[in-house]
Order: sequence, then structure tokens, then C-alpha cells
Amino acid sequence: MRNNKKEPVNINNDSNQNVATDETISNLFFTNVSEEAEGNTTNVKPEDETTDIKSEDETTDIKVETSIEDNGNYKVNALAEKVEENVTDVKAETSIEDKVTDVKPEVPVEDKVTDSKTDASIEDNGNNDINDNVSNKIGNNINEHRNLAPKPVKTRKPILPIVIACLILAVVVGGIAYILNNGKSSKKDSLANKPSLFEGLFDFTSPVDSAIGSSELIANYNKCGSLSSTITVDNIYADTDISGATLNATFNHNTASKQASLDADISYRGMKLYSLLSFFNDKKIMFKIPTFNESVYTYSDKLFKNAFDSFNNTDIISLYVYAIKETYPDDFKTILSGISSNDTDADSYGNKGTTYTISEDSVKLFISKLITVTFDNKELFASIESLYDKDEISDLKKQAEYVAHNSAKAYSGDIAFTVWKNKKGQLTNFNSNNSIEISGEEFNIDFSIESYDEINPADSMIFTLTITDSDNNFSIIYDRTKEVEDNTTYLSHDISVLSGYDSLLELNVAEDFNADSNDYNVEATLNTDTIIVLQGKFNNIKKGKSFDFDMTSFQVTQGYNKLITLNGNLSLDTGKPKITKPSGSTVDINSLSDSEKYNLIGSISNFFTKTIED
Repeated sequence: MRNNKKEPVNINNDSNQNVATDETISNLFFTNVSEEAEGNTTNVKPEDETTDIKSEDETTDIKVETSIEDNGNYKVNALAEKVEENVTDVKAETSIEDKVTDVKPEVPVEDKVTDSKTDASIEDNGNNDINDNVSNKIGNNINEHRNLAPKPVKTRKPILPIVIACLILAVVVGGIAYILNNGKSSKKDSLANKPSLFEGLFDFTSPVDSAIGSSELIANYNKCGSLSSTITVDNIYADTDISGATLNATFNHNTASKQASLDADISYRGMKLYSLLSFFNDKKIMFKIPTFNESVYTYSDKLFKNAFDSFNNTDIISLYVYAIKETYPDDFKTILSGISSNDTDADSYGNKGTTYTISEDSVKLFISKLITVTFDNKELFASIESLYDKDEISDLKKQAEYVAHNSAKAYSGDIAFTVWKNKKGQLTNFNSNNSIEISGEEFNIDFSIESYDEINPADSMIFTLTITDSDNNFSIIYDRTKEVEDNTTYLSHDISVLSGYDSLLELNVAEDFNADSNDYNVEATLNTDTIIVLQGKFNNIKKGKSFDFDMTSFQVTQGYNKLITLNGNLSLDTGKPKITKPSGSTVDINSLSDSEKYNLIGSISNFFTKTIED
């Protein structure tokens, strides 16, 4: 209970120290160019400290005074907003083209310009009336000759640090899971069949999990099963009254036979408006719209090739850790060799603490392999292979290798974290506070997990993630609390997303389940004014195999407006379903001409539009 909270022991990880910064990579995703106002600059080396600029209409020299640094680099201010369009004498060591002459950057001007900086002021020497923000027209001219679009006034942050920061989180979380479970699975099973590395660390059961046997139910349904639902609109806040509209849908699938079907219809106050019969396998889809005509349309596409492949038996982080281990065994050993550990103080419950440190080299290697493994692992590659042709795949792989190389090159810093586990192997507390460098910019990543329940830590646990750079900080907070009273389980989830002091998202989800009546209720509040309420009851439960759920009410309100109210039911069964194909004369869409396809789409669209209007 929250009133019995005990503060865990906080460990300051002194081992987390920054190491030497690699060469910065600023042009990986987009480039900063000299003409970008207030911050994006290009190094220019003029012949003299004073450069003459003349327009066609004016003969007075506009002098640009630049500052000279010890290293010999000269910087010209790019805060230009308005000067005459035709610039004729911008002198440096070499020329650029046409109206702009004799400008020579210190490094070659390419499509992607790295380390572009300007820093000098253009002064009005009393000869010309120049606007406070010196001309965007000079920048526009230069950009034109460099085949670059004018830059916005606001400075954009490079995307590379953001990408790497996200990858670092994957390294930390993946490293935690693998280390704490000691690489649980060494079997040669398919990636999809490997257990989650987080298994046993947390007991995140919902109020209904034990009643319906969620884990077994999901595992069985992934093999085959049927999901049926009926949803009726009671009320809707809209110009068109569709109260009484009902959707019926049934989805059957069998992973082993690679077959599935979807049958659905929409009726309005007892009158059927639309209906759909469909069948698909790993080669094609077949569909029929009986309310439109009796034809069965078929369509084949390589997208269906892996439609039934599934990695649902494990989580995405575990999936990629296993993939890296199997695909790059030598590199994985190198990564593990860069991980050290030492004991630390116990938490307030007496649980032993251990601090792990992942070396900079191991982090770099993990990041690079995380980016490329999708293309090098057979199972992962099979999941995307059908989406692209060979040339596209080749280009994507080269891009991934390029990003992997430069991401590792841009990163600097060890990663350290401290964990505490109870005797059951469950995570009770976690602390990771690391300062790292990405492309020369310092980031602080603070990730902590605190539990206030000794028996089952996950029943009262707070997750906090804060990423801070020189400009701002970004935070995500998740607070989970579980209580049981009179055979009713109450579970609340509070999620906050903050940028600095500004709230980006506030979400509260409260659910309760009564084990005697099987009543289940959920209320979600989004940013205080949007409320979603679900009320219903589970019936005909066969634990791990099937259940029915009667939804007595589903409501969405915003402020004082009740946007929509629904009722209905849902049934799930993990038995082997009967999957049938729609019958009738077939029309192969692949064989139709472009005009015939266009006419077919138009006819179907007109049918739906006319039905709605009628």
C-alpha cells in the first residue's frame, strides 16, 4: 500500500565517467549550412578583413568586418535577412558562380556540408540603410548556386543524437534483461519461440489475467482461433444520426495452414447496408461484397508472403538481443567481455545490489549491430524481404551500415546501472544515471525503478526516465498501483510525459475486476478532459481457451460532450476454426488494366457513397 512506502537505497555510480569524445558526426541525417539563421554557420576565409559588396543599384561599398581567430579560420555572420538580390563582389580566395564570385570555404562545398559556422557581423558603415536582420537574399543567392533550399530561421537539432539516445535506452534495457537472466535461452529455436528476457523480473498481471488465463490464452490464439464481435451505436455526437448502426465481424485464422478469413457486415436499425466476405493466405486475398455484386475479386502480392509469420511469443527487445547473439556470436562475446560488475549496498528490504558497467566500446558495438541485424539475421530479414525489391533492399542495407558506423563513431561514454532483486528473482529497484556524449553534445540519461511493495514489487512501482541536454529535458513517468479489497482487484496506471515544465500527456487508467461476479470496468482519463469508460462482464470462461465478454457500455466524453456510446459483445475461442472461401465467379485484379482498376474502385466507392446518402 502506498502509505507503507519504504524508500530504496540510492546508489551513486561513481564508475560512470565520460571518456574521450570521438569525431563529431553532424551531417548524417541532415546538414547545417551557412545560410541558416542564428546558429547554422559556414567557415569562410576571406583575403582581407574587409570585403566589398556591391549591388547593381548602389555604388557604395558595404563592408563586412570579420573576426580572425588564432587558428586562421574566418567567420562571416549569417544572420542575413534583407539586402539587395544581385551581389557582385563577395571576395575570398576562389569563385563560386554567376552573381556570387570569389567565395572559397575552407573545405569543399558539397551537397552535405559539415561543421558549417559563421560568426561575424555585417555592419552598416553609414553608407547604406540595412535592415536589422541582414538579408536572406544573400543567403538565397548562395543557396541557389549550391542547389540548397533556403533554411528556416529556427535552428533545428540534428536527429542523430536523438536516434542514438533511443538506441542507448535499448542497450540499457536489453543489457539489463540479458544480464539478469543470464541469457536464459541458448536453444537453437526460432527467435519467435524464445522466452522473453524479462520473464520473472516483473509480475505485471492485470485484474483479469488469472481469471481467463491470459498467458496460455494468447499462446494458443497465436496458433489458431476465432474472434467475433458485435458492436452497436447507442448514441453519437455528430451531425448524422447513426444510432442503431451495428457492426458484426468474425476473424478466423490458422497459422499452421497459413489461412485466415474475415466476414463482416454493417446494418442500420435492422437493415443490412454492407457486407464483406474475405479469405487470404500467404499468396493472395479473395473478397466479395454481396451487397454490391456477386463477383469474387482476387489479388496477389508479395506482401502476403510473411503475413502469418509471428514473433508474438517474445518482446521486441528480447527478440533483437537474441538476434544479435545468434547473428554475430563473436561480436556478442566482445560485448559481454566489456561488462563488469561489483556488489553494492542492499536496499531497505535487505535485497542484494549489484552495479554493472558496460564499456564505451561495448556500447558502440551493440549500437552498430542493433542497426544492421535486421538485414543480417535470416528470420528478421524474412519479415521485411517481401516489402522491397532487391535494389531497395541493397540500398537500405548500405544506409543501415552507414548509420551504424557513424552512430558508433558519434557516441562516447560508459553505461552503468545498479539493480536489486528479491529472493524470487523479481526486480525491486533499479538506478541508472549516465552522462554521455553524442556528436560532441552532452546528454544525461536518468532511468530509475522504485518499488514500494516487498511481496510483489510490481504491485506498487514507479518508472522514471529523464533525458537532459543543454537546452531542455524530457521526462516519462509511469506509476503503477495494485490493491485488493473484498475480492475485487483495483489497478491504476498514471502516465505523465513532460518537456521541461510543460505537460505533453497526462493519462490515468483505473481498472477493477470482481472475482466473484466477473464484472470488469475500466476508466481512462486523458489530459483531464477526455474520459473513456468501459463496463462489462466476462462469461463462459474456459481458462486459457475461451471466453465471452458482454460490453454493457462503452462511452467517450470530452468536457460536457458525450461523443459516443456503444454496447456489444466479444467472444474469443482458441479452437481450430472453419475457414471458408467466398464463392462466385472470380475477377483477377492483377489482370485488369489501369483504367479497369480505376473504374472498379470508382464503382465500389459510388456504391458506398450512394448507400450512405440514401
